[in-house]
Amino acid sequence: QKKDGKILTWEALFKAAGEGQYFWLDYKNLEHLTAAETKEAIKRLLFITEEGSIRERLYIEASNPLALSKYTDAGFKTILGIHPLPEQNLAASIVINAYKIGYYFNNITALAMAYGSVENPIYGHNTEKSLASIPVFLFHVPDNVSLLQDLADKSNVKVILAGRDKSINRFQINNCKE
Repeated sequence: QKKDGKILTWEALFKAAGEGQYFWLDYKNLEHLTAAETKEAIKRLLFITEEGSIRERLYIEASNPLALSKYTDAGFKTILGIHPLPEQNLAASIVINAYKIGYYFNNITALAMAYGSVENPIYGHNTEKSLASIPVFLFHVPDNVSLLQDLADKSNVKVILAGRDKSINRFQINNCKE
């Protein structure tokens, strides 16, 4: 959409946000790009992020590790978006281990996943243990103050997006040590 008659570009967004801001770009259907389109997209993103420290603060998410690894190879931080099963499912650990293979063999920076529900989490105790050495970005985390603080205290949990389809204020929850 246009604002003041102009299309908002990545360049304008990065400039307006300023230094110190991190960006999580969710690339939908990245695997549908041709090799030439991928090369051109990476070239454009390299150009857009060559000033300042934007590239160090930019994470690119996609769900195809092979397509995503091209961005890793170009020097970007990457997040493999995964869809594991809830922990109560008997096949949950098999699925998580398959995602770990994609993560390790494609030199991905982090994993992203929905938390699940409090009663039947996807990122529960077993998944947390299995992914303890991998940076994790969690989304759709239930708005539960003690759960959010517990997740914030975990060293491998790098991002928590709390709630779903609503805006909430949980800025008092953090991992800052005084």
